[in-house]
Amino acid sequence: MIFRNLSAALLLTTGLCLPAAAQDRNVDAALQQIEALQAELAALRAEVEALRAETATSDARQAAIAETQSAVLEGQDTRLSAVEVAAEKNVSQVAWKGAPVISGDGWSFKPRGRLQFAGGHLSVPDAIDNEGRGWTTELRRARLGVEGKIRTNIGYKLEVDFADNEVEFADAYAYLSFGDAKVAIGNQNTGVSLEELTSSRYITFIERSALTDAFGLERRAGIRVDYAAGDVFLSGGVFANDLGSLIEDGDNQWSLAARAVYAPVLGKDTQLHIGASVQHTEFADEAQTVRYRQRPGIHSTDLRLVNTDRLEAASDTLYGAEAAVLSGPLHVAGEVMFANVDGLGAAPDAGFWGGYVEAGYFLSGGQRTYKDGTFGRPKVAESIATGGAGAWQIAARLDHIDLVDGSIDGGKQTAYQAALNWYADTYLRFFLNYNHLSIDGGPFAVAVDPVEGGYSADSVGVGMLVDF
Repeated sequence: MIFRNLSAALLLTTGLCLPAAAQDRNVDAALQQIEALQAELAALRAEVEALRAETATSDARQAAIAETQSAVLEGQDTRLSAVEVAAEKNVSQVAWKGAPVISGDGWSFKPRGRLQFAGGHLSVPDAIDNEGRGWTTELRRARLGVEGKIRTNIGYKLEVDFADNEVEFADAYAYLSFGDAKVAIGNQNTGVSLEELTSSRYITFIERSALTDAFGLERRAGIRVDYAAGDVFLSGGVFANDLGSLIEDGDNQWSLAARAVYAPVLGKDTQLHIGASVQHTEFADEAQTVRYRQRPGIHSTDLRLVNTDRLEAASDTLYGAEAAVLSGPLHVAGEVMFANVDGLGAAPDAGFWGGYVEAGYFLSGGQRTYKDGTFGRPKVAESIATGGAGAWQIAARLDHIDLVDGSIDGGKQTAYQAALNWYADTYLRFFLNYNHLSIDGGPFAVAVDPVEGGYSADSVGVGMLVDF
């Protein structure tokens, strides 16, 4: 309609200026052109409508395809996620902590062991038997074992020592954890003494302080319960003989032991340790005898300068107190322990005691660690394996054991000890110890000095320890 009105107006305007005949011809031609244009416009309009319909159909088809693809992909993601979760639960992981630690789905397995060579030189007065003096060497420890978990809260540890051409059980126990508590059954430490509970891999000197050996602190077969929460650590248990003695000789004693530790952290990096322990042992066999004695600062000699020899005893009770401080490269520690011996029948009762105080300092690249009431593995900043110099530590210790009471003269030994340790790596360590010993009384007192009964001795210890 709009086109027709525009055409009529155009023709009317043109007709005012053209002759009549010409006007008629021109009008007819113009009308034909207009009709042709209108036909083309209608055809174009139809094509546009058809294209719009096809586009709408295509959009709907694309939307349907996209929706289908999304559903398919979502289903695939769900299936892949389920597969990945299942795989994560079943595929083991391997970490490295001195040896491979294989773990997965709440269980773990790790081989473990240590190899320690040690030797020493002992200088004693000529009046003492020559056996044990001079240079001696030994394979101090040669242990192999495994540890791990069979469930998140069920674990085990087994270690066998092959040193001295003998096979002996060290740790051999299984445990069950209940939150902050742990129950262990098997051959294990009774839980007494900071020095005894600290692994031989982590002690500062080649040998532990005199009180640990003199008073018979060792692993025994039994049940022990540990509790660790915050700054408090508690343990207690009941024990028989050590596992080797049980196998060879049967059960001829039982013990009760308990320990309590308070270990707060002061400031940023100062660890305080205060503890006390008690252990009571009943010797069930009436013919049982006990002996308290100690080596002269090195283990490679069998010579004991202090020794009570065999005493008839029904029981003994040990009371101990311990304290330590760790701050950066410095540590200070000390213990005192009293042994009350209940004589069997007419045999006399006796009381002995021992104690030590030590201090150690890392000159470079190291620091002693602490965990759950005991010292842990020292940190070494730079291993020689990576081009570092390792860590150097110096230490000094005053160590005393008194095995004299009444008619029992096992002797008194005071050791002034110095140590230089090189930690070439976290798992490799070299020792150098010097011990000056002051002896009063004991089995060799009369032979050395019949009047005063006192004399001195010196020992030097060297060693190497590697563990995994």
